[in-house]
Order: sequence, then structure tokens, then C-alpha cells
Amino acid sequence: MRLKLLLASSLLISTFSITAQQRRTCGTHDRYLQAVQADPGIAIRRAAKDQEMQEWIKRHATSRTSSGTVLVTVPVVVHVLYYNSTQNISNAQILSQLDVLNKDYSKTNTDTGLVPSVFKPLAADVQVQFCLANVDPSGNPTTGIETRAVTTTQIGNGNKYYQYSQGGMNAWDHTKYLNFWICDIDGGSTLGYTYLPGSIPASQDGVVIDYRFWGTTGTVSAPYDLGRTASHEVGHWFNLEHIWADEAACAADDGVADTPQQKGENYGCPTFPQTTSTGGRCSTTDPSSMYMNYMDYTDDACMMMFTVGQVARMQAAITAYRSGLLTSNGCSGATGIKELNTLATSIYPNPSQGVFEFTILENAPVALTITDLTGREVFSHAYDTNEKTIFNLSNQADGIYIAAFECNGKRSVRRIIKN
Repeated sequence: MRLKLLLASSLLISTFSITAQQRRTCGTHDRYLQAVQADPGIAIRRAAKDQEMQEWIKRHATSRTSSGTVLVTVPVVVHVLYYNSTQNISNAQILSQLDVLNKDYSKTNTDTGLVPSVFKPLAADVQVQFCLANVDPSGNPTTGIETRAVTTTQIGNGNKYYQYSQGGMNAWDHTKYLNFWICDIDGGSTLGYTYLPGSIPASQDGVVIDYRFWGTTGTVSAPYDLGRTASHEVGHWFNLEHIWADEAACAADDGVADTPQQKGENYGCPTFPQTTSTGGRCSTTDPSSMYMNYMDYTDDACMMMFTVGQVARMQAAITAYRSGLLTSNGCSGATGIKELNTLATSIYPNPSQGVFEFTILENAPVALTITDLTGREVFSHAYDTNEKTIFNLSNQADGIYIAAFECNGKRSVRRIIKN
């Protein structure tokens, strides 16, 4: 699909809102126009970066890594700003959102099976994982969670949330961490918002989510109670635009070739095929609009996929905008693209109910360390050359784990799933 024109390509901010009918709407276009009016250079700079990213995607089109590989682990810091005890969400609620992000960005979400058959070949693993930071920007141990009682109601509706002097909490180094601010934005109308990379100052670079729409337990409110608001907003943080490109009646494109162009946003839970209504397809050659994409406006239960093209765009954005994640130590030696394929490794079965076997193409001792997504070590062992290369996680909870192999000065990091 064609790239959007200069102004349309420079989406500044994504805002999810609920009306009285519980529908998502977005103030993106107005905020974008205001930003460009204040600084027209935003549009020019982002258009240039877009061109760089398209070239990167072309160069890497034939060198995609296999599904299950961790390209980058993103250290997450969660700043909770609460006006009352209800807004001071539990650690369980915080962790439930990390679980959703890791499943949605690895295509291990259980509802991926509901993707219509015609679109299933396009559903893709982003190969990005998220963990609560356990090392802060000063090198000190941390839980990755900060809380602060505030005296400002609806602190997320303005610019106080990211300023400590105004009652908020300062962002951690945006090149090394993904900052989330969880708070009351505007009384429940707005679900969350974020900024595309390169469009705002470092102090605001992150994602703001209302406490009612973060995670899958605690204070969450249906129909946005499955954690997909964060999945959508992080897509923007990695430079994805809305699937209909914020222009009605097929006037623009999201810059991704395999997302069918559509007339506008979809709401609720459409029925396949969606061809004719506001969020319907633009071309009769497309089977339907892709309303089940995380970058549309459907209810949480009806969002369930990123495409191959969106994955390529996000991976290009890591290189173009967020390369600092590749060397971040926010999760005790986070893994990045530079560490991939230095040690040929295979793991099987994966997923497994507990017992895994691995092979490497080296005749030398191997050190294996396995951590969960909070950075907690759950297994480590040094294998000699005559030892059977099996490890057992049967005593661990079901979920995603990170296996790091080292041998002959080479390293491989793989995602494993225990179910």
C-alpha cells in the first residue's frame, strides 16, 4: 500500500475514549494538527524517518528470524499515580497486563485461533518481550513499579502526570525503558494514549493508561478488560498507525502493505466479512476489513493480531527510533538483535508441559540460564559435552520464559512456553 502523505503520516498521539455507548473514539487528528502548527518540523522529520524505515524493511525482507526468537526484551517501568485507594492498583493487576503484552506480541494469545482463515497466514509474532525492570537507570535494584499518592484529580488529563514537581512521576530513560503511567485520565472517558516515536520530548515518551483499562483483573471495566488498550498503545509506541490511518472514506493508508485499506474505524465486535459499513473495506478485492487487528477500535475481545507487515514496521522502528533497547540492562542484561544467531540453537517441544530438549551446533560445554518475565531465575545448569541436553520446568507455573545459552563465547536467547 502507498505511504500516507506528509501530514497524514505524522500521527502525533493516540487517544482511546468511551462515549455513552461504550465506543472508542480518538482525538488524534486534532492533537496532530495542533502539534504540527506548533512545530511543522515534526511532519518533515517523521516523513524522512519513514523513508529510512521502508528501506530497512526492504533490506531485511529475506532475513526474517523464525517465530519464537526474542529480538528484544523491553524493560518496563510502571508509574502508578493514585488519588484514592481504588486507583492504587495491585501488583497482580500490573502483572496481568505484562502477561497480555507478552502473549499478544508473541502470537501466543489463545484467541488467535479466532482470526478468520483468510487472514490467519498474515498473523505474526512481533518477537518482542516485556519484563518488569529489575535494574533502575542508576544501576540499583528495583521492582519496576513506582507508586505515588497525588492530590490532583484526573492527573492524566494534561501534562502533570510526567512531572514530579506537579505531583506526577518523571520518566525513566526513554531510550532504555518503556514508561507506563497508570492513573485516572479524565474520569473514565479516555482509555489511554501514547506518542509516536520522534514526535514528543523524552520526558513524555511513554504510554498513559487509565487504571480501569490496565490488565485483566482488579479495577478493569468491560468491554475493555482484556488488556488490549496497552497492546494497541504499545503498537503506536513502536510506530504503528491506526489501521484506517485516521482518514475517512479511504483517503489515506497506514503504510503497511498487508493491512487492507478500510474506510474508517470499527467498533464493538463486527461479523466477518466486514465489507460495507463505516469500517468496511475500501477495495472489493479484499475479503474484509481487518477489524480484528490490534490497531483498530474494536472491543478487547475482538482484537487478536498483528500482521507480518506491521511486525516488519515495528522491528524497523526499533532500529530507527528505539535502538537503545538493544543495550538496556533494565532486565539484568536484556537481549537484543545484536545477540541473535551467534549460537545456533533449537528447542523442542516448544511449547511443552514441562520437559524440554535443546540442541546446539557446538561440541563444547553449554551454560543455560532460564528466567521468567520478571527477571527471576528459575533454572540454571552447566552441561558438559556428554550430558543429555534436557531441562524440566514442570514445577514452574505455565507461561513464557527466557532461555539464555552460552557456549564458546557465543550466545543465544530463546523464548520458551510452558503450558
